Amino acid sequence: MKKDHKKPTPQLRDNVWSGSKLFYPHKEVLREIQELKDVQKIVEYGAGTWADLVALHGLWYDVTYADFSPVARKKFQAQLDEKWITDMAVDHSDVLDIQYDDNQFDLVFHCGLIEHFEEEDRKKIMEGTIRITSKYLIVDFPNTLSGHTIVKKAMMAMGKRPYGDETNFTYWEFKKWTLENYPELEFVWFYGRELFPFPRKFKEWMWRPDIDISAINYFKGALGLIFKKK
Repeated sequence: MKKDHKKPTPQLRDNVWSGSKLFYPHKEVLREIQELKDVQKIVEYGAGTWADLVALHGLWYDVTYADFSPVARKKFQAQLDEKWITDMAVDHSDVLDIQYDDNQFDLVFHCGLIEHFEEEDRKKIMEGTIRITSKYLIVDFPNTLSGHTIVKKAMMAMGKRPYGDETNFTYWEFKKWTLENYPELEFVWFYGRELFPFPRKFKEWMWRPDIDISAINYFKGALGLIFKKK
Protein backbone atom coordinates (compact mmCIF):
# COMPACT_ATOMS: atom_id res chain seq x y z
CA MET A 1 0.00 0.00 0.00
CA LYS A 2 2.97 2.32 -0.30
CA LYS A 3 3.39 4.62 -3.26
CA ASP A 4 4.93 8.07 -3.49
CA HIS A 5 2.58 10.81 -4.68
CA LYS A 6 2.84 14.48 -5.32
CA LYS A 7 0.85 15.86 -2.40
CA PRO A 8 -2.48 17.42 -3.45
CA THR A 9 -2.59 21.21 -3.09
CA PRO A 10 -5.45 23.72 -3.26
CA GLN A 11 -4.05 24.90 -6.59
CA LEU A 12 -4.09 21.39 -8.08
CA ARG A 13 -7.64 20.77 -6.90
CA ASP A 14 -8.73 24.22 -8.14
CA ASN A 15 -7.55 23.20 -11.60
CA VAL A 16 -9.55 19.99 -11.36
CA TRP A 17 -12.77 21.62 -10.19
CA SER A 18 -12.51 24.56 -12.59
CA GLY A 19 -13.37 22.20 -15.44
CA SER A 20 -15.70 19.86 -13.58
CA LYS A 21 -19.47 19.96 -13.49
CA LEU A 22 -20.22 16.81 -11.53
CA PHE A 23 -23.17 17.53 -9.31
CA TYR A 24 -24.99 14.22 -9.05
CA PRO A 25 -25.37 12.46 -5.67
CA HIS A 26 -24.05 8.94 -5.15
CA LYS A 27 -27.14 6.79 -4.59
CA GLU A 28 -25.07 4.05 -2.97
CA VAL A 29 -23.53 6.45 -0.45
CA LEU A 30 -26.92 7.89 0.49
CA ARG A 31 -28.42 4.43 0.85
CA GLU A 32 -25.70 3.23 3.22
CA ILE A 33 -25.74 6.37 5.36
CA GLN A 34 -29.48 6.04 5.87
CA GLU A 35 -28.90 2.49 7.17
CA LEU A 36 -26.63 3.72 9.99
CA LYS A 37 -28.25 4.13 13.40
CA ASP A 38 -28.18 7.31 15.51
CA VAL A 39 -26.51 9.48 12.88
CA GLN A 40 -27.43 13.16 12.67
CA LYS A 41 -24.28 15.29 12.41
CA ILE A 42 -22.19 14.54 9.31
CA VAL A 43 -19.08 16.05 7.73
CA GLU A 44 -17.71 15.20 4.29
CA TYR A 45 -14.00 15.83 3.77
CA GLY A 46 -12.60 16.65 0.36
CA ALA A 47 -16.21 17.26 -0.58
CA GLY A 48 -15.43 18.94 -3.92
CA THR A 49 -18.62 19.84 -5.78
CA TRP A 50 -20.50 16.65 -4.90
CA ALA A 51 -24.21 16.81 -4.27
CA ASP A 52 -24.25 14.11 -1.59
CA LEU A 53 -24.42 16.72 1.15
CA VAL A 54 -27.26 18.58 -0.55
CA ALA A 55 -29.20 15.32 -0.76
CA LEU A 56 -28.43 14.47 2.88
CA HIS A 57 -29.58 17.93 3.93
CA GLY A 58 -32.85 17.19 2.15
CA LEU A 59 -33.12 14.06 4.29
CA TRP A 60 -32.86 16.26 7.42
CA TYR A 61 -29.28 15.47 8.39
CA ASP A 62 -27.11 18.20 9.93
CA VAL A 63 -24.29 18.33 7.38
CA THR A 64 -20.97 20.17 7.08
CA TYR A 65 -18.94 20.62 3.89
CA ALA A 66 -15.13 20.61 4.29
CA ASP A 67 -12.64 21.21 1.47
CA PHE A 68 -9.45 23.23 0.94
CA SER A 69 -10.16 24.18 -2.69
CA PRO A 70 -11.60 27.72 -3.08
CA VAL A 71 -12.99 26.84 -6.51
CA ALA A 72 -14.77 23.74 -5.17
CA ARG A 73 -16.25 25.69 -2.27
CA LYS A 74 -17.46 28.41 -4.64
CA LYS A 75 -19.14 25.87 -6.91
CA PHE A 76 -20.73 24.10 -3.97
CA GLN A 77 -21.98 27.38 -2.51
CA ALA A 78 -23.57 28.09 -5.89
CA GLN A 79 -25.55 24.85 -5.54
CA LEU A 80 -26.75 25.94 -2.11
CA ASP A 81 -27.74 29.39 -3.36
CA GLU A 82 -29.63 27.87 -6.28
CA LYS A 83 -31.60 25.67 -3.89
CA TRP A 84 -32.05 28.42 -1.27
CA ILE A 85 -30.17 26.43 1.37
CA THR A 86 -28.83 28.78 4.04
CA ASP A 87 -28.26 26.51 7.05
CA MET A 88 -25.33 24.38 5.89
CA ALA A 89 -21.75 25.00 7.05
CA VAL A 90 -19.25 25.34 4.17
CA ASP A 91 -15.80 25.24 5.78
CA HIS A 92 -12.30 25.75 4.48
CA SER A 93 -10.57 22.75 6.01
CA ASP A 94 -7.46 20.73 5.14
CA VAL A 95 -7.80 17.02 5.92
CA LEU A 96 -4.14 17.00 7.00
CA ASP A 97 -4.83 19.75 9.54
CA ILE A 98 -8.27 19.03 10.97
CA GLN A 99 -9.43 21.65 13.45
CA TYR A 100 -12.76 20.18 14.55
CA ASP A 101 -13.28 18.99 18.12
CA ASP A 102 -12.99 15.39 19.23
CA ASN A 103 -16.17 13.38 18.57
CA GLN A 104 -17.84 16.42 16.99
CA PHE A 105 -19.66 14.41 14.31
CA ASP A 106 -21.65 11.19 14.26
CA LEU A 107 -20.26 10.34 10.83
CA VAL A 108 -17.20 11.42 8.86
CA PHE A 109 -16.95 10.33 5.23
CA HIS A 110 -14.90 11.07 2.16
CA CYS A 111 -15.18 9.87 -1.43
CA GLY A 112 -12.17 9.77 -3.73
CA LEU A 113 -9.78 11.44 -1.29
CA ILE A 114 -7.39 9.11 0.50
CA GLU A 115 -5.98 7.53 -2.67
CA HIS A 116 -4.27 10.81 -3.62
CA PHE A 117 -1.94 10.71 -0.60
CA GLU A 118 1.11 8.61 0.20
CA GLU A 119 1.03 6.29 3.17
CA GLU A 120 2.34 8.67 5.83
CA ASP A 121 -0.38 11.19 5.00
CA ARG A 122 -3.02 8.47 4.66
CA LYS A 123 -2.31 7.54 8.26
CA LYS A 124 -2.62 11.17 9.33
CA ILE A 125 -5.97 11.42 7.54
CA MET A 126 -7.24 8.30 9.26
CA GLU A 127 -6.09 9.49 12.68
CA GLY A 128 -7.72 12.89 12.24
CA THR A 129 -11.04 11.62 10.93
CA ILE A 130 -11.24 8.92 13.61
CA ARG A 131 -10.64 11.59 16.26
CA ILE A 132 -13.56 13.79 15.19
CA THR A 133 -16.16 11.05 14.72
CA SER A 134 -18.10 9.65 17.64
CA LYS A 135 -19.69 6.77 15.75
CA TYR A 136 -18.89 6.02 12.10
CA LEU A 137 -16.25 6.53 9.42
CA ILE A 138 -16.76 5.81 5.71
CA VAL A 139 -13.68 5.67 3.48
CA ASP A 140 -14.52 5.54 -0.24
CA PHE A 141 -11.66 4.85 -2.69
CA PRO A 142 -10.97 3.50 -6.22
CA ASN A 143 -10.95 -0.27 -6.57
CA THR A 144 -7.97 -2.05 -8.10
CA LEU A 145 -10.18 -4.87 -9.40
CA SER A 146 -12.34 -2.77 -11.70
CA GLY A 147 -12.40 -1.74 -15.33
CA HIS A 148 -11.93 1.84 -14.18
CA THR A 149 -8.32 1.01 -13.25
CA ILE A 150 -7.46 0.11 -16.84
CA VAL A 151 -9.07 3.27 -18.16
CA LYS A 152 -7.32 5.49 -15.60
CA LYS A 153 -3.89 3.96 -16.26
CA ALA A 154 -4.36 4.48 -19.98
CA MET A 155 -5.30 8.12 -19.42
CA MET A 156 -2.31 8.64 -17.13
CA ALA A 157 0.02 7.10 -19.72
CA MET A 158 -1.33 9.53 -22.33
CA GLY A 159 -1.11 12.49 -19.95
CA LYS A 160 -4.89 12.99 -20.15
CA ARG A 161 -5.81 12.53 -16.49
CA PRO A 162 -5.89 15.84 -14.55
CA TYR A 163 -6.73 14.44 -11.10
CA GLY A 164 -3.20 13.57 -9.95
CA ASP A 165 -1.67 10.30 -8.83
CA GLU A 166 -3.74 7.63 -7.14
CA THR A 167 -3.18 4.44 -5.20
CA ASN A 168 -6.00 1.99 -5.80
CA PHE A 169 -6.87 -0.66 -3.23
CA THR A 170 -8.86 -3.85 -3.07
CA TYR A 171 -11.55 -4.42 -0.45
CA TRP A 172 -9.38 -6.96 1.39
CA GLU A 173 -6.23 -4.85 1.27
CA PHE A 174 -7.76 -1.69 2.72
CA LYS A 175 -9.82 -3.51 5.34
CA LYS A 176 -6.76 -5.43 6.59
CA TRP A 177 -4.58 -2.30 6.69
CA THR A 178 -7.20 -0.30 8.59
CA LEU A 179 -7.97 -2.89 11.24
CA GLU A 180 -4.28 -3.62 11.83
CA ASN A 181 -3.43 0.05 12.32
CA TYR A 182 -6.57 1.32 14.07
CA PRO A 183 -7.81 -1.12 16.73
CA GLU A 184 -10.32 1.51 17.88
CA LEU A 185 -12.36 0.71 14.75
CA GLU A 186 -14.50 -2.27 13.91
CA PHE A 187 -15.62 -3.15 10.40
CA VAL A 188 -19.34 -2.83 9.66
CA TRP A 189 -19.92 -3.38 5.94
CA PHE A 190 -18.97 -2.11 2.49
CA TYR A 191 -20.58 -0.99 -0.74
CA GLY A 192 -19.48 -0.64 -4.33
CA ARG A 193 -20.41 2.11 -6.75
CA GLU A 194 -20.01 2.85 -10.47
CA LEU A 195 -19.89 -0.56 -12.10
CA PHE A 196 -19.16 0.75 -15.60
CA PRO A 197 -16.15 2.99 -16.36
CA PHE A 198 -18.00 5.70 -18.27
CA PRO A 199 -16.11 8.97 -18.89
CA ARG A 200 -16.64 11.46 -16.09
CA LYS A 201 -18.10 14.14 -18.37
CA PHE A 202 -21.08 11.89 -19.20
CA LYS A 203 -22.01 10.98 -15.64
CA GLU A 204 -24.07 14.02 -14.74
CA TRP A 205 -26.92 13.35 -17.15
CA MET A 206 -26.79 9.58 -17.72
CA TRP A 207 -28.86 7.04 -15.78
CA ARG A 208 -26.73 4.91 -13.48
CA PRO A 209 -28.17 1.67 -12.07
CA ASP A 210 -27.65 1.02 -8.37
CA ILE A 211 -26.81 -2.69 -8.48
CA ASP A 212 -26.33 -3.91 -4.92
CA ILE A 213 -25.12 -7.50 -5.32
CA SER A 214 -22.28 -8.49 -2.99
CA ALA A 215 -20.29 -10.49 -5.54
CA ILE A 216 -20.44 -7.62 -8.06
CA ASN A 217 -19.59 -4.96 -5.48
CA TYR A 218 -16.06 -6.33 -5.14
CA PHE A 219 -15.39 -5.30 -8.76
CA LYS A 220 -17.06 -1.90 -8.99
CA GLY A 221 -15.11 1.25 -9.74
CA ALA A 222 -15.07 2.49 -6.15
CA LEU A 223 -15.53 0.84 -2.77
CA GLY A 224 -16.77 2.37 0.44
CA LEU A 225 -15.75 0.67 3.68
CA ILE A 226 -17.83 1.52 6.73
CA PHE A 227 -16.22 1.39 10.16
CA LYS A 228 -17.65 1.96 13.62
CA LYS A 229 -15.72 3.55 16.45
CA LYS A 230 -15.59 1.27 19.49
